[in-house]
Amino acid sequence: MKRVVLSIFSVFIAMSMCGQVAKWLIPTKYDNMDLDTEAGVIVADSAGMKVTWNLDGKRLFATENDVAPFTEGMAVAKVKGSNFIAGVYKANGTYIPLEGFTVAHNHPFYSHGNLVVNQNNIYRLINKNGEVNHEFFAMLYPYFNGYAAGHAYLNKEKLKDIYPVLINALGNLVIFSYNDKLFKPDEVDFASSVNDEKKGVVVIKKKVYIFNGADGTITPVFASKNAIFNPKDQAKLEGEVEKCLLLDPDTNIYTLFAKCGKLGQVTFRFDKMMRLLSVKRTDSEQVYKAKAPEVKEFSSSLRVFAENNLEGILSGSETMLPAQFDKVIKCFDDKAIVSLKGRCGMISIDKSQNFTFRLNKGDDIPFRHQKFETTLRADMPAYIGTDDIMLDVTGGAGCELDIATKASRSTDAGNFVQYNCSLSIPANITDELTPINYSVVVSYDGLKSAPIPLNVKAWHYKYFVVEIDDAQTTVDKGLVTFAFTINAERLPGDGVYHTTVDIVADSLQYELEKMSETAYKCRLAGLASGVNKIAVKILEQGCPPVIFPYEVYYTPAKGRSRSSAATPEEVTIMRSTTKRLKITRPVIIETAPAEPEPAAPAPVEETVAEPAPSIPATPAQEPDDHSQEYKRKVMRN
Repeated sequence: MKRVVLSIFSVFIAMSMCGQVAKWLIPTKYDNMDLDTEAGVIVADSAGMKVTWNLDGKRLFATENDVAPFTEGMAVAKVKGSNFIAGVYKANGTYIPLEGFTVAHNHPFYSHGNLVVNQNNIYRLINKNGEVNHEFFAMLYPYFNGYAAGHAYLNKEKLKDIYPVLINALGNLVIFSYNDKLFKPDEVDFASSVNDEKKGVVVIKKKVYIFNGADGTITPVFASKNAIFNPKDQAKLEGEVEKCLLLDPDTNIYTLFAKCGKLGQVTFRFDKMMRLLSVKRTDSEQVYKAKAPEVKEFSSSLRVFAENNLEGILSGSETMLPAQFDKVIKCFDDKAIVSLKGRCGMISIDKSQNFTFRLNKGDDIPFRHQKFETTLRADMPAYIGTDDIMLDVTGGAGCELDIATKASRSTDAGNFVQYNCSLSIPANITDELTPINYSVVVSYDGLKSAPIPLNVKAWHYKYFVVEIDDAQTTVDKGLVTFAFTINAERLPGDGVYHTTVDIVADSLQYELEKMSETAYKCRLAGLASGVNKIAVKILEQGCPPVIFPYEVYYTPAKGRSRSSAATPEEVTIMRSTTKRLKITRPVIIETAPAEPEPAAPAPVEETVAEPAPSIPATPAQEPDDHSQEYKRKVMRN
């Protein structure tokens, strides 16, 4: 009797696998690019054009002028190739034009809220709003550590009678005093800038003092650091400041020489901005240290790695972007400035968006044959165009995309691309749902993603059915002969797939004869009394084998005895319920022997997995063989 078994399988919604999206905030168009940490902006230079963005990639300004780095949130722009000031930029992109000023001391930087400028050889201060201070000076250094040193005019109308000054952060002149004695401005011979340790030098009536910027006091200088105070031993200039203050043109270091009494001497050294560097006495030398510039740091979980002379980006141990850049210039927050093919741009890891993949429309995959034809779809944010996006399934995982079938659609909610693809059946797949892992790389906008996992579930849908023909089953002196047919459930359009049929026997000799494409006859010899295990193995090219296990129960004939009547030879064949069978390598016999031959020597055992039954019966079918054993008992006449 033949029977047709229809397979019913459960459909599960496959979980969509997601991959992090990187997007360009600033395209790769620029020769160089960096992060200005002080102002928190991105600055670039390309073909003589200076461009500045905020950290979200919003363009703030572009100019052909030379723009100095930001300090205190302000950047000075000079007319290209000159020292003339064109204006100043705020960190938010606001531009304030300025005319008639040049950069003073080659120092185009704000300090303490002011920019020192030169206007026709007169020095002035400009605040952050572009307002020019009404005070002016014969010479003025920039502010350092709360003070600006320079020279003012006693006669401002005629620009005559210059005297040294020190201006505090409020813009007021510092009035020096010692032992409750106030010194007049015209008594001051020299005043230096204040260094990072808040120390400077003041010369009043040729006497030298150390200025303490922390409290505004002055202290006399002596030849010995620990000298007992004696006004006669205080360091003094032997002549005018211009004769005692010398410049080394090779180092731009100023040196001021002073005498202490008849034999002592003190030497003071200053940098080109007149900040005190050191004081050398008879018995010691005091060297002042400059503070390292304060650099605002931006924390980031991103870090750089190198591979094959290229650089990529990690987050912890996870690869965000594989090595594909000439250089990753700087990582900050969830962003990175990179160089790609010699051009610079900025990318962001967009944690609010991702790539979503669906294989086989999200349904589980029933592998019937060597190949399974389906679709792979990738959904992405709307800001990623679909024209140049490409998918690649990596690692030889058995998913081949048909690039020519690419289809795409762009919507306000998001875009997607879809390919037809061909899946190869995994070698170890069973008839139970099994996880299968693929890995997809997305190429888009000149970027390549890290491999993104795509996990699906599939099973080997075994569409063969083996049926034993009761009428052709016989037993004769231990030789069992039975016939079986192999039926296949075919889908519309299915062709005939090449299969190989074999018997796997447990310590038995067998002969298998092919009667037709679907009918076979098998003879078994060497049966032992009791249970003998065999299996029908069907192998479709390129697919895992399909195993149908059976148990052959054999009872030899018994003669009549005093206590019992004679019993005939008997055999029972039924589907096995054992999950895994240990089956020996079979011994093939050419012809069926008249009598059962002795069992073969102990063979090497193999393991054959029986698939778990997953095909329930329908009203038009017989019950499953696990619940309804079919038995054939043939007695010898």
